[in-house]
Amino acid sequence: MAIERINKDPYYNRNGEIQLSLVACRSVSEIASFFRIPQISWVATDPDLNDKETYSTLARTLGPFSKLGEFLLEVFSQYKWKRVVLLSSNYLLYLDAAKAIRKVFNENNLTIAYESKYDRFPPDNYIIRTLLKTKLEGRIVVLICPLEDRRRFMLKAHDLGMTEGEYVFYTIDMLPEENILNPESVWKGNDGRDIEAQEAFKAVFHVSLAALSNARVTRFRQEVGQRMRSPPYNEHEVRNGDKYSPFLYDAVLIYVMALNETLNKGLDPTDGMNVVNNLRQKVLIGKIVVEASQVMTNPEYAGITGNLVLDDLGDREPDYWISDMNPFTGSFVKIAEVLNKDLGVRVNDHVTNSKHNFGVSFQEFRKNILPPEWPSGEVGHEFAPPDTPVCGFLGEKCEKEKVATWIIVTTAVSSGALVTAVVILTIYLYRKNKFETDLLIQSWKINKDEIEMINYVRGTGSKAISSATMSSASMNSGSTISKAKTETKSSQLKSMVSFGSTQQQQVFADCGYYRGQMVALKKIKKEHMQLSRAVLMEFKE
Repeated sequence: MAIERINKDPYYNRNGEIQLSLVACRSVSEIASFFRIPQISWVATDPDLNDKETYSTLARTLGPFSKLGEFLLEVFSQYKWKRVVLLSSNYLLYLDAAKAIRKVFNENNLTIAYESKYDRFPPDNYIIRTLLKTKLEGRIVVLICPLEDRRRFMLKAHDLGMTEGEYVFYTIDMLPEENILNPESVWKGNDGRDIEAQEAFKAVFHVSLAALSNARVTRFRQEVGQRMRSPPYNEHEVRNGDKYSPFLYDAVLIYVMALNETLNKGLDPTDGMNVVNNLRQKVLIGKIVVEASQVMTNPEYAGITGNLVLDDLGDREPDYWISDMNPFTGSFVKIAEVLNKDLGVRVNDHVTNSKHNFGVSFQEFRKNILPPEWPSGEVGHEFAPPDTPVCGFLGEKCEKEKVATWIIVTTAVSSGALVTAVVILTIYLYRKNKFETDLLIQSWKINKDEIEMINYVRGTGSKAISSATMSSASMNSGSTISKAKTETKSSQLKSMVSFGSTQQQQVFADCGYYRGQMVALKKIKKEHMQLSRAVLMEFKE
């Protein structure tokens, strides 16, 4: 079909011999490079083919997986993620995808904290063991495997509590059929666990090439199917062309473009390097860009697969999508896209961000169609979870904080207890010192002048003087009168005195009043008195 279109177009120079290889494997590419035969591939994904010194005549219309790795780097850079886990299948193209993405991550200092590869149909115990190891190593998981394996991984992750907001899973697909991925093509199964699967896939962002779902591609694939059912092919079971058939069409188209340019420049068309050099840094998007400054308008030259931009290595710059689940329908809808609109410029949803350095992609990832909804239920880029837990993978960071907090609390409590103990001890010592001081200053002594003496005639019962103040001569100046003794004598006196009329009292000791209380007094004729602490305590009481 591509050849028919070219033959009908008078634009192309027909003076030349076509030499073209469309098969792409390392051995064929090495031979084509040796004989300088141009080779245009539409499905070559092996990352080793990126080495254009070895595979010098190779160009590709389906972007290599290394471009997908670069796209993921841009996404992770937006969220400041520098640590990921890579889980992949060795089955078919998934092996190439994992190999290319791993290489890009390593070359750009993105840490792959843990990686695990498996062959077809991994057992449940392998999935569980792998996810348990993932919990100890990372929070951002890149899952590169077929649909049925993705579902099994996500269900086990759900069972292990890994889909509640702390982890983010990026699943990789090659080329989706439609703009919207229905549940059947993402998470539905036949094991009775669709409800859990839908919940689990809320933690998933699906990354893929942009789907070829426009009307032009649909008509093209229908026409391919119709021709395949007709002679000489007679493949009556073919309804439509393969989803990769548009890339083959564009491979032939861009080869003829490069060959035409080679002839127009007067170069040798049998030298494949001349042809391939005219493929590099070219754009096919509603116009043909032969050189950066030369534009030839012709809408018919847009590729079937959309905007066709080739970098300086002759490899296509693909358009990518990120899809997220609509929680109400369960379908995955496009929330972000990177579209190539022109040579050397990366565009996100029709908004130019930054210049592109050929060979290594540095376009920004800013413009989005819809904000992402994270597994935690929060919506917006600012709610992206960290790639490392705040407390560390084993809680070791928070353990240090707990120890520090415990030390602070313990120190505070100890300090408080110490201060309290010091205060109590100070009060105790103060009161004890005051008590001892009171004993030593003899606060129990009574001033004799405070005693109002009563003069009686002892034993007669007749009152000589009703009341008088004892003269200073009536008592020895060195006598000591104990308050305790006076109170005791008073008590004894009261027991001896019969209280009838005042005139009938019998008195056997000197008596007086001290602060309203009758006391008995006894003279002690001693120059010095030695009182023990026990006696002082008795006086104090």
